[in-house]
Amino acid sequence: MDKNTIIGLVLIFAIFIGFSILNQPSKEEIERRQRIRDSIAQVNRQRDSLLKIKHAESEEIAEVEKREVDTTLSQEQLTLENLDRLGVFASSATGASEEYLIENEHLRIWISNVGGKIVNVELKEYKTFDSLPLVLFNNDDLILAILFFANSRRINTDKLYFQPIFNNQEFSADREMMVSGSDSLLFAMRLYTDNPDGTPDKNRYIEYLYTVYGDDYMIGYKLNLVGMDKVIDHGSGFIDLNWEAEMRRQEKSLVNERNESTVYWKYDKESVKYLSERKDAKESLKLPVKWVSFKSRFFCCYINS
Repeated sequence: MDKNTIIGLVLIFAIFIGFSILNQPSKEEIERRQRIRDSIAQVNRQRDSLLKIKHAESEEIAEVEKREVDTTLSQEQLTLENLDRLGVFASSATGASEEYLIENEHLRIWISNVGGKIVNVELKEYKTFDSLPLVLFNNDDLILAILFFANSRRINTDKLYFQPIFNNQEFSADREMMVSGSDSLLFAMRLYTDNPDGTPDKNRYIEYLYTVYGDDYMIGYKLNLVGMDKVIDHGSGFIDLNWEAEMRRQEKSLVNERNESTVYWKYDKESVKYLSERKDAKESLKLPVKWVSFKSRFFCCYINS
């Protein structure tokens, strides 16, 4: 390579270097271009976020619509199952659980629309051995239901929804009631049958009628069957009362309390009978019973026919 060639190559490289130096962007230009790139990147991120949000919303809407369809199908299926299982009591299989408090001078009484039964009784003037409120029983301790056949279906009222009636009107006011002195209060729970359109038939129902007196430990309980002669199967000829109660511990001596808990009953025109307090025993009552009582050491509750 001769001298002229070398000089030419050097000049060419010098021109390239000089051109690169002369065309190099300034600091301000670099910052401006970076801002443009950052803005474009931010716009792209926002666009991607919006696309993700719209996609998620579309999926959520689709899921909600699917759940609504499934819920509708489930409700329809449940309605058909209840209708097949309960017949004219199908509408009473669903509802919202509510409790109604009645208070007198000695007792606090909670009555539930589920099963229409008393679910809690507290004695206001007594405490347990450890100074807690003395509760004779609560919802976990008690089953009170009637069982019968209607249109060849076995009906158990324990989990059906009753309608509260106060002063012969449907009860929708404050759910707490107070009675004192010589006054008394009537509170009913009604289990209506269904009309063909599914609305309650106000002329056919099972009624638990409770009477609470102002200055008394006794609570009146009456079972009324209104218009049920065309509902309850005549072939069975009877209805069953299922009453189960777990005696709660109230005293410090658990042994003594267990040994003094039992069941008493009385047939009409016969003496009072009871199960042994000292050992496990069982009795099947065949004849009409005037009353049955669960008795603990100091307290008892009973149903009088």
